[in-house]
Amino acid sequence: MRSKILITLVLIVLFSFSSTVSQTKDNWRSVRTNHLFVIGNADAEQLRQVAAWLEFFHSAFARLVSRNVIDSSVPTTVVIFRDDASFTPFKPLYRGRPANIAGFFLPGNDVNYIALSLDSNNRDPYRTAFHEYVHLHIRDNVPGAPLWLNEGLAEFYGALQFSGNEALIGAPIYGYINLLRQSELLPLDTLFSIGFNSPHYNEQDKTGIFYGESWALVHYLMLSDGGRQEQFKRFLQLVSRGDNAAKAIESAFGVTIPALEEDLRAYVRHGNLTAQHIAGTNAQAYTTYTAMQRSSLTEDEKNSYLGDLLLHQGRYAEAKSYLPNAAQPPREPPKTVKQTGASRMIVAETGSVAVNDGQTIDNSGSLPTADELLRKYIEVAGGNAAINGVRSRVVKGTMDVVGVSRGETFEQSYADFYSVLNLKKNYAKLTLQGKSKIGYRDVYVIDMQSGSGAADRLYMDAESYLPVRMNTTRIHQGASVPVEIYFDDWREVDGLKVPYSITQSFPKMTMTLTVKEIRNNVPVDGKIFERPF
Repeated sequence: MRSKILITLVLIVLFSFSSTVSQTKDNWRSVRTNHLFVIGNADAEQLRQVAAWLEFFHSAFARLVSRNVIDSSVPTTVVIFRDDASFTPFKPLYRGRPANIAGFFLPGNDVNYIALSLDSNNRDPYRTAFHEYVHLHIRDNVPGAPLWLNEGLAEFYGALQFSGNEALIGAPIYGYINLLRQSELLPLDTLFSIGFNSPHYNEQDKTGIFYGESWALVHYLMLSDGGRQEQFKRFLQLVSRGDNAAKAIESAFGVTIPALEEDLRAYVRHGNLTAQHIAGTNAQAYTTYTAMQRSSLTEDEKNSYLGDLLLHQGRYAEAKSYLPNAAQPPREPPKTVKQTGASRMIVAETGSVAVNDGQTIDNSGSLPTADELLRKYIEVAGGNAAINGVRSRVVKGTMDVVGVSRGETFEQSYADFYSVLNLKKNYAKLTLQGKSKIGYRDVYVIDMQSGSGAADRLYMDAESYLPVRMNTTRIHQGASVPVEIYFDDWREVDGLKVPYSITQSFPKMTMTLTVKEIRNNVPVDGKIFERPF
């Protein structure tokens, strides 16, 4: 019942603030968030999911490693392939053949690339995305990390799970546990010496033991004996300053490598490899910057990015087949990130600018009136006639609750479509406060006062005149609580523009509705609107 009530609340808001033409699976699309640029030939919703969860993972990983800022010093592009067949031509080569991998991280001086496939032998694509994203942060925060540590940490944090306001780290990977219990572990001297050209890193029959043992060693060093994160952080600091792994382990943990080998063997064979809860991961850091810019890529743009991906691998001959007729992808200036008090700053060639979250309002210069913006909104939403022409609506889709569930289906029918036309009736006063920015978007900020209580605040895109975010209150678990609502993926349905994605964030819960189907003016049983007794 609670789930159904929440869905109803979200849908009322979603279509109260009611153009993308459906595309084939071969089309390439892009999603831009505050930290990432995601492109791919996968389904549009899959791209949005990967981008959204990577943004959430970004903030959670920063919290887990006790770093307020872990932003990369250069832009990051994530390339999502819908299947392994389309991914294979862009995999790194090993002995002249595409490597047997589900994804990879490719650092660069001008751009970082993360590339992965969504059907990599049924492996969770989010785990693959998290794994590759860890590589990005290790590169910037633990320079000189040996390959086993890089991959072990990526596997360890790649299995990260979220539950409410907690994160679960170190979840057992039973495939590795079973493999390690049936195989001889590599001597640690061997594990520490494995590099990018080693068979243990590239050959299918050897990679399992390398990844599995790397993960198990990180798990042991970090979580055995009730957790040894402080010692592990000291170990990372020593590695960062240039100490080799053996010396850093002996110094940070006070154990010799031969003794560690025995301890690791016992831990794998008979130990209780359990996960650990970390409280206080801030889901708001995800929801505050969840607004996304989406668009289709032209053929030239697609070729430009794919050619650049090959170019960064040093595969110049293959890159030429993509680049001659395509414009080069846009380059953002190199950035470094600093922390100043509670304000997060990005320092670029153009100077310092704060992360844009809609809090700073500029009311200088010439501005339209709130009434003018409202008229624009009604016009782009479809106009009075089209809005009044809808008598019933059935909506189907899926719902994700961060840290709780993904992909729960819903179907909802309702009949209130005219709030967009009645804002001036529903609110006693509409006031334009000025302009601001949310992520990449310029927005108008409109306060809507209905009575003596706090005003609702609407953020309207300054170019499209469609809502980006609304700050309001809702009754949740019997109490009035603040809620932040993001509207995204606007599409045209029967002449009306409606958001196909809406994220609603309560203080301790974040949920996203993704619309799959909308049918207007279909017969609906009026009894479903009756109040239950």
